[in-house]
Amino acid sequence: MRLIPLAEQKPGSEYPDAVRELLRSRNTKLRDAEETRELHQKERSEYAPWLVCARCAEPITMPENACSVDGRHRHICTNPQGITFEIGCFTQAPGVQTVGPEIIEHTWFAHYAWRIALCSRCHTHLGWCYTQERSADTDTLTKFAGLILNRLRAGNMPGSFS
Repeated sequence: MRLIPLAEQKPGSEYPDAVRELLRSRNTKLRDAEETRELHQKERSEYAPWLVCARCAEPITMPENACSVDGRHRHICTNPQGITFEIGCFTQAPGVQTVGPEIIEHTWFAHYAWRIALCSRCHTHLGWCYTQERSADTDTLTKFAGLILNRLRAGNMPGSFS
């Protein structure tokens, strides 16, 4: 790259040639990076479907994380306030954050305490995370998420890259 003193720049030139060249190079790199990101996102979305928050599209869990609890994946449950939910059980839900203490009262699954599960982005109530009470014969904890199915929709792998 050839440097030209400011005094020799063309009149009306917004940037010195060297700066323009640097910006052009940077924009090309950004454009290339964006095209690469879009290609990777397309490839990932073809192979990795997610269930996402219906409100904000934050990836919550993958269909392959679906599990059976008490013999079923789907459960119809009514809380003490009379509100009925259709929930699906999942071994993992990395897109939720839990709030509040573990509570055993009013649990829909015997021997499992629950905590409220919110979307980690928009904080919509998506369900509950359950933890099995410790039994005398084992130190392992069994966990799963019971997610409200009409608050999820099919989506794709997140497009953010680090």
